[in-house]
Amino acid sequence: LLHAGDIAYYEGTFAQYESAFFRVYADLLKDTPFFPTLGNHDATDGGPAYRALFSTGGLYYSFDWSNVHITVLDSNQLYDSDTPMLAWAEQDLAATRKLWRVVVFHHPPFPVSDYKRDDPLCLLARNRITPILERQGVHLVLSGHEHVYHRTQPRWNGQWQPQGLGTVYITTGGGGSEHYNPVNESWTAASSAAPHFLRVTAADSYLKVESITHAGDLLDTWQITRAPAILPDGVVDAAAFIPQLAPGGLASILGWNLSGAAIPGWPIL
Repeated sequence: LLHAGDIAYYEGTFAQYESAFFRVYADLLKDTPFFPTLGNHDATDGGPAYRALFSTGGLYYSFDWSNVHITVLDSNQLYDSDTPMLAWAEQDLAATRKLWRVVVFHHPPFPVSDYKRDDPLCLLARNRITPILERQGVHLVLSGHEHVYHRTQPRWNGQWQPQGLGTVYITTGGGGSEHYNPVNESWTAASSAAPHFLRVTAADSYLKVESITHAGDLLDTWQITRAPAILPDGVVDAAAFIPQLAPGGLASILGWNLSGAAIPGWPIL
Protein backbone atom coordinates (compact mmCIF):
# COMPACT_ATOMS: atom_id res chain seq x y z
CA LEU A 1 0.00 0.00 0.00
CA LEU A 2 1.50 3.32 -1.15
CA HIS A 3 0.32 6.63 0.29
CA ALA A 4 0.99 9.91 -1.53
CA GLY A 5 1.09 12.04 1.63
CA ASP A 6 -1.10 14.17 3.93
CA ILE A 7 -2.05 11.11 5.93
CA ALA A 8 -3.71 12.98 8.82
CA TYR A 9 -5.08 16.53 8.79
CA TYR A 10 -4.26 19.18 9.60
CA GLU A 11 -0.94 19.21 11.41
CA GLY A 12 -0.06 15.51 11.39
CA THR A 13 -0.03 15.21 15.19
CA PHE A 14 0.05 11.90 17.07
CA ALA A 15 -3.61 12.34 18.02
CA GLN A 16 -4.63 13.05 14.43
CA TYR A 17 -2.79 9.99 13.13
CA GLU A 18 -4.50 7.88 15.77
CA SER A 19 -8.02 9.13 15.04
CA ALA A 20 -7.86 9.62 11.26
CA PHE A 21 -5.54 6.81 10.21
CA PHE A 22 -4.68 4.02 12.62
CA ARG A 23 -8.20 3.59 13.99
CA VAL A 24 -9.73 3.77 10.52
CA TYR A 25 -7.33 1.31 8.85
CA ALA A 26 -6.45 -0.92 11.80
CA ASP A 27 -7.66 -4.15 10.18
CA LEU A 28 -6.01 -3.38 6.85
CA LEU A 29 -2.69 -2.46 8.44
CA LYS A 30 -2.47 -5.73 10.39
CA ASP A 31 -1.27 -7.62 7.33
CA THR A 32 -0.61 -5.01 4.62
CA PRO A 33 2.85 -3.44 4.21
CA PHE A 34 2.46 0.35 4.17
CA PHE A 35 4.88 2.76 2.46
CA PRO A 36 4.15 6.45 3.17
CA THR A 37 5.19 9.70 1.54
CA LEU A 38 5.70 12.90 3.52
CA GLY A 39 2.99 15.45 2.68
CA ASN A 40 3.03 19.11 3.61
CA HIS A 41 0.53 18.50 6.44
CA ASP A 42 2.63 15.59 7.70
CA ALA A 43 5.67 17.87 7.67
CA THR A 44 4.31 20.48 10.12
CA ASP A 45 7.12 21.52 12.49
CA GLY A 46 9.41 18.98 10.84
CA GLY A 47 6.95 16.09 11.07
CA PRO A 48 7.88 14.61 14.46
CA ALA A 49 4.89 12.25 14.54
CA TYR A 50 5.48 11.02 10.99
CA ARG A 51 9.16 10.36 11.75
CA ALA A 52 8.29 8.45 14.91
CA LEU A 53 5.41 6.39 13.51
CA PHE A 54 6.79 5.23 10.16
CA SER A 55 10.04 3.31 9.94
CA THR A 56 11.19 3.85 6.36
CA GLY A 57 14.86 4.59 6.97
CA GLY A 58 14.51 8.24 5.97
CA LEU A 59 12.21 10.81 4.40
CA TYR A 60 13.22 9.55 0.97
CA TYR A 61 13.91 5.91 0.25
CA SER A 62 13.43 3.14 -2.31
CA PHE A 63 12.57 -0.52 -2.39
CA ASP A 64 11.79 -3.35 -4.81
CA TRP A 65 8.42 -5.04 -4.96
CA SER A 66 8.49 -8.03 -7.30
CA ASN A 67 9.47 -6.62 -10.73
CA VAL A 68 8.96 -2.96 -9.74
CA HIS A 69 11.48 -0.48 -8.33
CA ILE A 70 9.68 2.16 -6.26
CA THR A 71 11.43 5.40 -5.34
CA VAL A 72 9.78 7.61 -2.71
CA LEU A 73 10.89 11.25 -2.54
CA ASP A 74 10.20 14.09 -0.09
CA SER A 75 9.15 17.01 -2.27
CA ASN A 76 9.05 19.28 0.81
CA GLN A 77 12.86 19.31 0.59
CA LEU A 78 12.83 21.11 -2.74
CA TYR A 79 12.95 24.47 -0.93
CA ASP A 80 16.53 23.50 -0.05
CA SER A 81 18.64 24.25 -3.12
CA ASP A 82 21.40 22.01 -1.74
CA THR A 83 19.30 18.96 -0.89
CA PRO A 84 21.24 15.76 -1.61
CA MET A 85 17.95 14.01 -2.43
CA LEU A 86 18.07 14.82 -6.15
CA ALA A 87 21.53 13.37 -6.74
CA TRP A 88 20.49 10.34 -4.69
CA ALA A 89 17.34 9.90 -6.83
CA GLU A 90 19.35 10.01 -10.06
CA GLN A 91 21.77 7.38 -8.76
CA ASP A 92 19.00 5.22 -7.32
CA LEU A 93 17.05 5.11 -10.58
CA ALA A 94 20.15 4.59 -12.69
CA ALA A 95 21.20 1.60 -10.58
CA THR A 96 17.98 -0.41 -10.62
CA ARG A 97 17.59 -3.40 -12.93
CA LYS A 98 13.89 -3.97 -12.24
CA LEU A 99 11.46 -4.08 -15.13
CA TRP A 100 9.27 -1.14 -14.07
CA ARG A 101 10.16 2.12 -12.34
CA VAL A 102 7.58 3.98 -10.23
CA VAL A 103 8.29 7.22 -8.32
CA VAL A 104 6.12 8.69 -5.56
CA PHE A 105 6.21 12.20 -4.08
CA HIS A 106 3.57 14.49 -2.66
CA HIS A 107 3.49 17.65 -4.79
CA PRO A 108 2.29 17.06 -8.38
CA PRO A 109 4.57 18.75 -10.89
CA PHE A 110 1.64 19.49 -13.22
CA PRO A 111 -1.30 20.69 -11.06
CA VAL A 112 -4.65 21.39 -12.72
CA SER A 113 -6.82 23.01 -10.03
CA ASP A 114 -7.11 26.69 -9.19
CA TYR A 115 -6.06 25.87 -5.61
CA LYS A 116 -2.66 24.40 -6.51
CA ARG A 117 -1.82 25.73 -9.99
CA ASP A 118 0.67 28.27 -8.60
CA ASP A 119 1.94 26.16 -5.70
CA PRO A 120 5.70 26.86 -5.44
CA LEU A 121 6.58 23.27 -4.49
CA CYS A 122 4.69 21.96 -7.51
CA LEU A 123 6.71 24.30 -9.70
CA LEU A 124 9.94 23.19 -8.02
CA ALA A 125 8.96 19.55 -8.54
CA ARG A 126 8.43 20.26 -12.24
CA ASN A 127 11.75 22.04 -12.63
CA ARG A 128 13.96 19.91 -10.41
CA ILE A 129 12.49 16.39 -10.32
CA THR A 130 10.85 15.71 -13.68
CA PRO A 131 14.04 16.02 -15.78
CA ILE A 132 15.58 13.24 -13.66
CA LEU A 133 12.54 11.01 -14.05
CA GLU A 134 12.32 11.40 -17.81
CA ARG A 135 16.08 11.03 -18.20
CA GLN A 136 16.00 7.76 -16.25
CA GLY A 137 13.01 6.30 -18.09
CA VAL A 138 10.53 6.30 -15.18
CA HIS A 139 7.24 4.83 -16.31
CA LEU A 140 4.82 6.13 -13.67
CA VAL A 141 4.82 8.99 -11.15
CA LEU A 142 2.24 9.15 -8.33
CA SER A 143 1.50 12.34 -6.36
CA GLY A 144 -1.11 13.66 -3.94
CA HIS A 145 -1.57 17.21 -2.54
CA GLU A 146 -4.18 18.20 -5.11
CA HIS A 147 -7.60 16.78 -4.19
CA VAL A 148 -8.37 15.38 -7.64
CA TYR A 149 -7.71 12.45 -9.89
CA HIS A 150 -5.62 13.49 -12.89
CA ARG A 151 -3.61 11.52 -15.44
CA THR A 152 -1.33 13.20 -17.96
CA GLN A 153 -0.32 12.18 -21.42
CA PRO A 154 3.16 10.60 -21.59
CA ARG A 155 5.99 13.13 -21.34
CA TRP A 156 9.43 12.64 -22.83
CA ASN A 157 12.34 15.11 -22.94
CA GLY A 158 10.11 17.93 -21.73
CA GLN A 159 7.48 17.38 -24.42
CA TRP A 160 3.99 15.90 -24.17
CA GLN A 161 3.28 12.92 -26.38
CA PRO A 162 -0.40 12.29 -27.27
CA GLN A 163 0.33 8.59 -26.97
CA GLY A 164 3.19 6.15 -26.80
CA LEU A 165 6.44 6.57 -24.89
CA GLY A 166 7.19 8.76 -21.91
CA THR A 167 6.58 9.26 -18.21
CA VAL A 168 2.93 9.38 -17.09
CA TYR A 169 2.09 11.57 -14.07
CA ILE A 170 -0.95 10.63 -11.99
CA THR A 171 -2.32 12.79 -9.18
CA THR A 172 -4.31 10.62 -6.78
CA GLY A 173 -5.71 13.01 -4.18
CA GLY A 174 -9.28 11.73 -3.90
CA GLY A 175 -9.11 10.82 -0.23
CA GLY A 176 -11.15 11.99 2.71
CA SER A 177 -10.91 15.77 2.40
CA GLU A 178 -12.89 18.13 0.17
CA HIS A 179 -12.30 17.70 -3.56
CA TYR A 180 -11.19 20.28 -6.12
CA ASN A 181 -12.48 20.68 -9.65
CA PRO A 182 -9.72 19.88 -12.16
CA VAL A 183 -9.31 22.20 -15.13
CA ASN A 184 -8.27 20.04 -18.07
CA GLU A 185 -5.20 21.04 -20.04
CA SER A 186 -4.13 20.07 -23.55
CA TRP A 187 -1.98 17.35 -21.97
CA THR A 188 -4.75 15.94 -19.75
CA ALA A 189 -5.56 12.31 -20.51
CA ALA A 190 -8.21 11.85 -17.77
CA SER A 191 -9.47 13.71 -14.70
CA SER A 192 -12.17 13.62 -12.04
CA ALA A 193 -13.10 15.13 -8.68
CA ALA A 194 -14.43 11.79 -7.41
CA PRO A 195 -13.14 9.99 -4.30
CA HIS A 196 -10.95 7.12 -5.48
CA PHE A 197 -7.96 4.85 -4.97
CA LEU A 198 -5.57 3.25 -7.45
CA ARG A 199 -5.00 -0.41 -8.20
CA VAL A 200 -1.65 -1.01 -9.93
CA THR A 201 -0.85 -4.32 -11.63
CA ALA A 202 2.76 -4.95 -12.64
CA ALA A 203 3.05 -7.98 -14.90
CA ASP A 204 6.04 -9.04 -16.98
CA SER A 205 4.39 -7.82 -20.18
CA TYR A 206 2.48 -4.74 -18.99
CA LEU A 207 2.01 -2.13 -16.25
CA LYS A 208 -1.64 -1.25 -15.60
CA VAL A 209 -3.25 1.42 -13.40
CA GLU A 210 -6.96 1.42 -12.55
CA SER A 211 -8.65 4.28 -10.71
CA ILE A 212 -11.49 2.90 -8.58
CA THR A 213 -14.25 5.00 -6.99
CA HIS A 214 -15.37 4.57 -3.38
CA ALA A 215 -18.38 2.66 -4.78
CA GLY A 216 -16.09 0.19 -6.55
CA ASP A 217 -16.66 1.50 -10.07
CA LEU A 218 -13.86 1.89 -12.61
CA LEU A 219 -13.14 5.59 -13.07
CA ASP A 220 -10.15 5.39 -15.43
CA THR A 221 -7.59 2.90 -16.66
CA TRP A 222 -4.17 3.18 -18.30
CA GLN A 223 -1.69 0.58 -19.46
CA ILE A 224 1.69 0.32 -21.17
CA THR A 225 3.41 -2.75 -22.57
CA ARG A 226 6.97 -3.85 -23.26
CA ALA A 227 6.58 -3.65 -27.02
CA PRO A 228 9.63 -2.23 -28.87
CA ALA A 229 9.20 1.41 -29.85
CA ILE A 230 11.34 4.19 -31.29
CA LEU A 231 11.12 7.64 -29.76
CA PRO A 232 9.76 10.53 -31.82
CA ASP A 233 12.75 11.90 -33.75
CA GLY A 234 14.66 8.95 -32.32
CA VAL A 235 16.94 8.39 -35.33
CA VAL A 236 19.88 10.78 -34.98
CA ASP A 237 23.48 11.23 -36.07
CA ALA A 238 25.62 8.94 -33.92
CA ALA A 239 28.27 11.57 -33.23
CA ALA A 240 26.36 14.85 -32.98
CA PHE A 241 22.95 13.49 -31.88
CA ILE A 242 21.13 15.76 -34.33
CA PRO A 243 18.33 14.73 -36.72
CA GLN A 244 20.41 15.48 -39.83
CA LEU A 245 22.13 12.31 -41.02
CA ALA A 246 25.31 12.44 -43.08
CA PRO A 247 25.35 10.19 -46.17
CA GLY A 248 27.18 7.02 -45.29
CA GLY A 249 27.50 8.06 -41.62
CA LEU A 250 26.53 6.18 -38.49
CA ALA A 251 23.12 6.68 -36.87
CA SER A 252 21.83 6.07 -33.35
CA ILE A 253 18.30 4.84 -32.70
CA LEU A 254 16.73 5.85 -29.39
CA GLY A 255 13.78 4.02 -27.91
CA TRP A 256 12.50 1.36 -25.56
CA ASN A 257 13.02 -2.41 -25.77
CA LEU A 258 15.06 -2.27 -28.96
CA SER A 259 17.50 -4.98 -27.94
CA GLY A 260 17.03 -8.30 -26.23
CA ALA A 261 20.16 -7.58 -24.20
CA ALA A 262 18.83 -4.24 -22.96
CA ILE A 263 17.13 -3.71 -19.65
CA PRO A 264 13.39 -3.86 -20.57
CA GLY A 265 11.80 -0.45 -20.43
CA TRP A 266 15.02 1.58 -20.38
CA PRO A 267 15.86 4.22 -22.95
CA ILE A 268 18.83 2.85 -24.88
CA LEU A 269 21.05 3.95 -27.73
